[in-house]
Amino acid sequence: MAFKSYFEAQVLGGLLELEEYLKTTEKYLLDVTTDRGAWLDEQAEALPPEERNEFYERNIDFYRAYADIFPMILRNSFLVSALSLLDHKMWRFYKQLKRENLIQSSWDNIKGSFFEPFKKCCKEARLPLSFGDTTWQEIKKYYLVRNCIVHNSGLIKGAKHEQQLRAYVAKRNLISNDTIQEEIALTEKFCEEVIKTIRAFLMKTYEAYYDELQRQKQKPDN
Repeated sequence: MAFKSYFEAQVLGGLLELEEYLKTTEKYLLDVTTDRGAWLDEQAEALPPEERNEFYERNIDFYRAYADIFPMILRNSFLVSALSLLDHKMWRFYKQLKRENLIQSSWDNIKGSFFEPFKKCCKEARLPLSFGDTTWQEIKKYYLVRNCIVHNSGLIKGAKHEQQLRAYVAKRNLISNDTIQEEIALTEKFCEEVIKTIRAFLMKTYEAYYDELQRQKQKPDN
């Protein structure tokens, strides 16, 4: 298979669908929120001033669901899905390295988080990858946020690696101002960035893999 086709199947497959899903669903939620907000204001204008607050209170739940609750569910689940897809692609990449006999190590025999087997396998395959660059470090932070969402319902207090997580989400302005407890509040922009970062990381990985394959082919026979 040509590298371009292989790259598109391995790297872009799934990411494009996730990106389109995010864009389409965000637009739908915004459209409903805008329409409902306009309807509420129009109806309230027709009421005596003393009845308007009560009217908003009676009808605000539907608006808030589309304006606040559904976007939070969408973005949280999007991040979990995007990183699950990355997990799968890292596993598939390991299997590809094994098929090409670039590594001997078994993934299951390498202790540590999901990152450690991947890093070890890439180093064993002699791929020219840097695991200290900003792309890799940012992805590691994404997993901190993901773990908080999955294991602590998005609440920052009590989350694993709480201090590191708090510093990151505060820096990225991803903390809700509308809840009593500090809670993860992802933005559409952040989710779009997640896809771009994952794509950039996978591009570097597969390009390094392709370069190593070419180097192997050019080695003189022993």
